[in-house]
Amino acid sequence: MGKKLAVVGPGATAFVSTLVSLLYKEDLADNGEIKFGDKSINSLDSLWLRSQIAVLQEESPLFEASFEENIYLGRTAQQSKELMNLVKLVQLEALVKALPEDFATILDPGASMWDVSHRQRIGLLRALAKQPKLLLLCGATSTLKAELEQQLLQTWTQAIVMTTNRPETMTFVSCIFYVGVDGTFVSGTHTELYASNNTYKNFFDEQVDYASRLKNLSLVPYCRSNYGDNFAEVFHPSNHKSLHKTHTTS
Repeated sequence: MGKKLAVVGPGATAFVSTLVSLLYKEDLADNGEIKFGDKSINSLDSLWLRSQIAVLQEESPLFEASFEENIYLGRTAQQSKELMNLVKLVQLEALVKALPEDFATILDPGASMWDVSHRQRIGLLRALAKQPKLLLLCGATSTLKAELEQQLLQTWTQAIVMTTNRPETMTFVSCIFYVGVDGTFVSGTHTELYASNNTYKNFFDEQVDYASRLKNLSLVPYCRSNYGDNFAEVFHPSNHKSLHKTHTTS
């Protein structure tokens, strides 16, 4: 089972972008060595290395092609049963069953049925179909329900590096990288950082407070869909200790 690492803080997106550039050999590290598995990336074929990595942004584009072609993007398609298993995993089964020609249906990228949540799930399908060893998720699960996100993280065997602002995710992953505006970072488990680093502690508390304050805003339906009717109680500062105890490692 691959480790799950969350990159958080104001410099998180830039940090992951730099990581992608280094892994893709678009930039060279100033010092040190980057290994993929037990081998230096400098000794690995660039095309092979890219085939082992899937990078997902917050919203994945759709193309005017069949559903299946939108998933495999020119690669050899798997059996329909295997693709349907992936569809079920990201909870798109109802939408796919509504397509008039199933996986052969030509998609209209501008159709209103393809909201951000559906596009994110299409992106996840693409990544899973690619069968990579490393997933880099740049806000790619932000619209999914928290329960589904954790289910996916538990199911995936790949190593995962993801950006997130979700308190639940921060307490769930194996390791946290908190990255400041200037690019400096600290790392550790959520419990370790919350106890020893005031900057991370304040950041986490802000995310908890934000989830709580949504109770009084028009985003309540979205928040309820992600955290349930008791979301304000779940993330209230008085319940931080219970959150800390939920940390697990992969």
